[in-house]
Amino acid sequence: MMELLNKCSEEELQYRENFKRDYKFSCPVIDDTDIFKKSLIIADLVNEWNDYYEMCKTIPKFDDYRREMRNTIIQLIISVKGYANMSVTNLKLYDKYKGPKSYLRDELIGKRLVSVDLVKGNYQAMKYLNSAYVDNTNTYEELIGKYTKYEPMIRSKFFRQMIFGQLNPQIQGMVQQEMIGNIIEQIYKKIGFFEICFLSNDEVIFVINSDLEKQQIKDVVNTLSYEIRVTEFKIEKIANSYEEQWYVKHYIDTNKSRLMGVHTRYLMQVYNHVMGIENTTKDFWWRECGRLCMIMEPEKFLLQYNT
Repeated sequence: MMELLNKCSEEELQYRENFKRDYKFSCPVIDDTDIFKKSLIIADLVNEWNDYYEMCKTIPKFDDYRREMRNTIIQLIISVKGYANMSVTNLKLYDKYKGPKSYLRDELIGKRLVSVDLVKGNYQAMKYLNSAYVDNTNTYEELIGKYTKYEPMIRSKFFRQMIFGQLNPQIQGMVQQEMIGNIIEQIYKKIGFFEICFLSNDEVIFVINSDLEKQQIKDVVNTLSYEIRVTEFKIEKIANSYEEQWYVKHYIDTNKSRLMGVHTRYLMQVYNHVMGIENTTKDFWWRECGRLCMIMEPEKFLLQYNT
């Protein structure tokens, strides 16, 4: 018997579309409830969706609510004395360090990798320049909490980008790079050299060899005035017949995992392979340009995956 779409209401579909955008949520067929729910499990976003859905039901004209709040916060910041002439002329470490722009590389498989990243780096960059640019708050959550009680709004990375993306993002990027440069400088000075296997404006990833090195990095980070997250992980490649660059990212301290580099259309099959689950008809579905599409043959994996 042919499978049918398990549709939701038009209202909920709009909530889902907004959620997909806000959380960069990968879902092959967002208007099918079975696929949507499974995608939430894969992304570990079940609780976030439940909170988001309840918030959207509570707030009439949610997009207008969010837009007005964004505009209020932006106006507050740009009215601060000195904002109009904002510049950075005293950056000493900006662009000193170099590193690859991706860590999904075969030579890093199985290695111990430690990410050191700025928590909400664009907020921290503005605070670094002048605490008045963030209303003299200590955290991003404190800033946004002045304008809303809704946790999904406070947690939303998309909403944060809506704000800071209009507040000299180029300068923010330079400041974040300076802050990351300082983190690297302090680690090298107090511990020694670590291989940089990834570097962006707000994150550096090192290759480490021991628990001691990981703890030493944490100890250095704790002496700095920035809000920094230290996360150990390793990557594993999913062998497949088409040589797709599919990986699993294993977070060491939480025992959680995340699929990386997998196009939405293959998401369900790859997840099923990793979890040892049989494919169903809907696992071959995805939408493209509004059309409901179906893969006609299953992916071929070269090795059995051991969870």
